[in-house]
Amino acid sequence: MLVVIAIIAILAAILFPVFARARDRARGASCLNNMKQMGLAHQMYMDDFKGGLVPVGVGGGPGVIYPVSGAIYWPDLLSGYTAKTVKLHKCPTAKSFGIGMNHPQLGKWRTDLGVPICKISQIVKPGETVCFADTGYIVNYQERDPDKWYEDPKANALTIVFRTPDNVGYYDAAASATRVVNRHGGRANCAFMDGHAQAMPVSKLGFQYPEGHELAMWDTH
Repeated sequence: MLVVIAIIAILAAILFPVFARARDRARGASCLNNMKQMGLAHQMYMDDFKGGLVPVGVGGGPGVIYPVSGAIYWPDLLSGYTAKTVKLHKCPTAKSFGIGMNHPQLGKWRTDLGVPICKISQIVKPGETVCFADTGYIVNYQERDPDKWYEDPKANALTIVFRTPDNVGYYDAAASATRVVNRHGGRANCAFMDGHAQAMPVSKLGFQYPEGHELAMWDTH
């Protein structure tokens, strides 16, 4: 009996990590599929709004998908082009929504109050400009290497925006340091402005570079 138990324990030690990796790959694939659907929905949205990108939020609310009072946020603004479900906007690996929009470079806040909407015509390289991505509250937000950023495991906030380095006063504040994070095997799932989705390390998106840098894939240049 002891021999059998020992064999079972050995097999479990071998198989559990394999199952865990398979589960993580499945979750990553599901998240990437969500990104693809969001990228395509956004393309349809822009077609209907003369090339205007969906705002991060406008006055009103609460929404249905993201039911926070005081504003209607982009998940609800895009809901006419997507399945009206929280599941599409939630990374399966995240505790909260976990998929954020680029703010403030692309997704603008309160365009209903006169803030200019960003338009696709302003984006020099749509295929190299990230719009939606895996997002989380970053603990070590002062770390200069984006690939070393890690999420606060206790954070339950509904992370629907990732902030860009030009978001002065918020990007480097502990309470609002929501950034793109390598959530799937050292990569972040991303949707780009041309509609395609791709998994890549955060460092390749160039958050370590200033606005206008040729390797910064978070701005409009």
